[in-house]
Amino acid sequence: MRKLGPALLLAISLATSALLVKFSTMHSHSQRRQPLLVGIYQPEPGPGPELQGSQELSLSPLFLNWSAADALAQLDHFLNNPTHANRLPLITVEPFANQAAGRSDHQLVSDIENGLYDPQIVAIGKRLASHRKPVLLRFGHEMDQVGQYPWSISDGDRYVRMLRHVHATMAPTGISNVRWVWSPAGNRNADQYWPGDRYVDLIGISIYSSRGFSADGSLPSFTKLYGEKRWLHQRYRKPMLLAEIGVSDSATDKQAWLKQALSTMPDYPEICGLIYFNAQQPSWMPLASGPENWRLQPADLRWLVGSLPQGQQLGSCAPA
Repeated sequence: MRKLGPALLLAISLATSALLVKFSTMHSHSQRRQPLLVGIYQPEPGPGPELQGSQELSLSPLFLNWSAADALAQLDHFLNNPTHANRLPLITVEPFANQAAGRSDHQLVSDIENGLYDPQIVAIGKRLASHRKPVLLRFGHEMDQVGQYPWSISDGDRYVRMLRHVHATMAPTGISNVRWVWSPAGNRNADQYWPGDRYVDLIGISIYSSRGFSADGSLPSFTKLYGEKRWLHQRYRKPMLLAEIGVSDSATDKQAWLKQALSTMPDYPEICGLIYFNAQQPSWMPLASGPENWRLQPADLRWLVGSLPQGQQLGSCAPA
């Protein structure tokens, strides 16, 4: 490179400084380089099923119990569903113990490490590889909520060994199209479960807001809740996926909460997508705050889908 004279260097420096000032004052929407991908989790008939075929949705979620007798059939049906053809699949694999084969929850992690679930891992990998298009794979989520699931254990090292075993066992099936989503709830102990950079393409977190979760009865804002979990991006520098998001309150307060979330979300350009959990709290997972209802009214659900900045580009949710 040729050397530049002092005058030219000064001019470049002044121009660069002016550009930096200009960019720093631009509206935060300009920070987002790709549209936000959006999906709805709708497990049962209720508000919003007509939106499942909407062209505005760009993420398709599936929760898959790998020990279910029809797990592979569920996965095949989901991946081949024409409704999802132009969307990015988010497969949350829940590694529940195979009770039909006499295995129990307390044996789960050891059984996975010892290869007892390798047939499930390989079969799922082959199905995902055959899809050929990008797929997000979210395995053993919310592991930092100790006691919530059989894989949510207090020993982070054991969880990491289990996850790495799954990764190594699935890799030979040819899953070059799979992007791995490491998905803690986002608690302060989540770093104990970090498997290493090579095992993670995206970080998925869960954000739920309810007055029953706060000591003073207030409804924690999206900004507050995401701010408490953003350290995961700041530490590991991975794109962030809001793999589960929900708010439980009156219809009016739900919409106000979501409006605030949408107005501030562009301030976080690392967020590449979100899934709204449009369901009641599962009865098999009761909460101390009571039977929370995350479902939106049909009009609010349509408003949510129509209001989000979104698009069909995969962007950083499916990094190459």
